[in-house]
Amino acid sequence: MALEKLYSVIKKRCFAEGNAYIITEGKHLIEALIYSEVIVNVKSRTLSHEQIIESLIANDIKEVNASPAEVKFDDIQPATIEKTFPAAAPFILSLDDAVAQRILSILRLLGYLAKSGPEGYAACDIVVEEMLKNYPSFSLESATIKKRIDDFSNEFLIAYPFHNGEELPSERRFVPGWIFSRIMIPDSLFKEIFLYFIFFGDLFQPVFKTIVKKETGFGAKVGVARMSRVIYSAACSANTVSIFKGAVKAGDLQINCHSEKKTGILMTQSDMDKLNIKDGDTVSLTFRTK
Repeated sequence: MALEKLYSVIKKRCFAEGNAYIITEGKHLIEALIYSEVIVNVKSRTLSHEQIIESLIANDIKEVNASPAEVKFDDIQPATIEKTFPAAAPFILSLDDAVAQRILSILRLLGYLAKSGPEGYAACDIVVEEMLKNYPSFSLESATIKKRIDDFSNEFLIAYPFHNGEELPSERRFVPGWIFSRIMIPDSLFKEIFLYFIFFGDLFQPVFKTIVKKETGFGAKVGVARMSRVIYSAACSANTVSIFKGAVKAGDLQINCHSEKKTGILMTQSDMDKLNIKDGDTVSLTFRTK
């Protein structure tokens, strides 16, 4: 299978970004730059760009070493993405714990490609085509994205997460760049869940909207929120809850799940004061295990 040896190393080492040094069967050295598991730049002292692509696609790979490094978008070769992404897509888009974050990074890459002229357009279109093969609900159509933004905002947010009055681009290639440059939700799991939802129409992790209630029971503990494992069973395997009031993150608390069938998140007055939350406020919750 094309690129199998390269992606075997990438997956085994959990290597998402940096330099891959590839030795071909003919003992040529290829240096590949990897961004979110996508091959974005290749070079060799002995092979032309076309020969490099042919070697990679033919899986003419004897040895691979990898070194993490920061990748700058200025180093990206759109033609390399266009030629290698179809062969790489089965590995890049495979389901694993990091697939949502990886795909969101690729969508940021699309924003760059859309500004890179005809070569960038071609690479962008190839990536989108492969996305659609694997995720039928994936969309960059402005009407679909706008509806999903409204649906998520109405369910989980108090404030619209973009500047009001600005219209989404009608050209789908420019939609990712518009989204990532204008979103006002701070970096967080909640932001990733929102972005994934508007592009794919699905939540890759649960989000709950609920009411804050003052904890007055015996055993109340500062820094710990109590929730019902009956109502929030999809989340109580986690140990930390992130609390959002609208698009603004209030903070994190540990979780202590109780067995009563009661909605709401219970927290001490001290925690409410610290998080600038009041008894009776509506909040949205995401969960994680540290």
